Amino acid sequence: AFVHSDVESVRRMAELDDAVDQLHDALFQEIIQGMTDRTLPIPVGARYVLVNRFLERISDHAVSIGERVVYMVTGAMPWNPLRRRATSGETSPARAPSAPDAGTPSPRVP
Repeated sequence: AFVHSDVESVRRMAELDDAVDQLHDALFQEIIQGMTDRTLPIPVGARYVLVNRFLERISDHAVSIGERVVYMVTGAMPWNPLRRRATSGETSPARAPSAPDAGTPSPRVP
């Protein structure tokens, strides 16, 4: 995408990332089931879980790099990274939670 300024390949990559996410979820369930059924030794299953997670993160990072390439080529960010984080359940440690409205009472901590 970067070498050829190919924005469309980034869109295809994002679609493939969705498929990788689904595969990650399915494999995770199979691995856990195997460990629960005792057909898969726990140490082996734990390694599989880690490899599965690492591969999913590689896919996520590839999409993030692609998004930056799109920005470099077009000058516009085609995806809203905050929306994507919210839908994936990720949170940004650098971002503080928003303050409550002035009319909203603060929750009390016992």
